[in-house]
Formats: sequence, C-alpha cells, structure tokens
Amino acid sequence: EEQMEEDMMEEDMIGGKQDEPIDSGVTEPPRIRVGAIQSQRGPRILVIADDPDFGDWLLDEFRHADSAVALATSGKDVLDLLRSGLVDVVISEMGLHDLPGMDLLRELQSMPKMPKVILTTCHHSDFLESRAIENGASAVLCKPFRIEQLFASIAHALGN
Repeated sequence: EEQMEEDMMEEDMIGGKQDEPIDSGVTEPPRIRVGAIQSQRGPRILVIADDPDFGDWLLDEFRHADSAVALATSGKDVLDLLRSGLVDVVISEMGLHDLPGMDLLRELQSMPKMPKVILTTCHHSDFLESRAIENGASAVLCKPFRIEQLFASIAHALGN
C-alpha cells in the first residue's frame, strides 16, 4: 500500500533533474507543439521547456485539465508568439539554454501585453526568486512540485 502511494505521488510530481542543459552532442530542432491556444475556456498557456520529459508532462496535465496549451522547446522560437498577445500565462524553466528566465522576463517587459510568468527551477535560491518576482514573475516553483501547486500559482497570478 505504501509503495502504491509513493508511485501515485511520483506520477503527480516531476523530478528536479534539469535546469542546466546537458550537451549530448545531438541537437534536437526547436519545436512548438500547439494545442488549441486560440480557443478553449480559461487561460492560454505557453510552456517553454528544453527538458522533453518535463514539457510533455506539463502538456499532458494541461490537456487533461482542458486548457489551451502550447509547448515549445526553445525560448527564442516563441518570442513572436508572445508578441502576438495570444498567451496569458508562460511557464518556463529558469535555466533554458537559449533564453534563461531573467532574460525572458526582460524580453516580456518590452511587450505591450505582458503575460503572467511562472518560472521553474531545481536550484532553490531566495535571492534569485526575489529577483525574478521583482522583474515580473508571478511565481517561482522549485522542482519537484505537484501539479496542484502549479495550478494554484496560475490561479493566483490571474487573480482567481
């Protein structure tokens, strides 16, 4: 029974393995996989994650929640989408290799409609968290976290 409970908890959490890119010598082309970002009820969510397991986990969770969601594996590839104003919430890994969290926040501050931003990291730092909040992040979540924590952070950021 305890093992089953632990397995269930692992399904609801994502491990904190990756904030820094690992150079495997193989580069995967950046991609954006879009659900129905322009339709659906609720906020339009963009997940930016260069860790495919983390990104796929979030994409599945948001689809099960019937959310409008898109997944990108590269920060630079999403700037045009972000400028379009079609995104309400961005969830991004703090340690993206091509657009780290603080750089993403700077880019977004220059846009007419800045989406809410939730950053994720596996290296907790009060200093970095406070800097991220000062620069426009709504929340910083430390991995591993429960999906309910992310949903609560989104609701809080949107004032719900």
